[in-house]
Amino acid sequence: MLLLLMLYIKHIFFQFQVMANSSKKTREATRLTVIVINRLGGIKIPVDIDPQSGRASGPNAAKFGSYLGVLAR
Repeated sequence: MLLLLMLYIKHIFFQFQVMANSSKKTREATRLTVIVINRLGGIKIPVDIDPQSGRASGPNAAKFGSYLGVLAR
């Protein structure tokens, strides 16, 4: 797991270097790195899902929705 985390961080660092060297400004991808790093470390963020409506609720509902949006893109 630590190796995966180190590879992911190295990958992001390389992307930032490439973007810094490019002359044309483009929109950056949304990564939600905190969630990804926590998942690689084995930390799960609890999210309550209403079984009837299928909607997320609770303090982590917004992060969950954003993460799903990134995955869907």
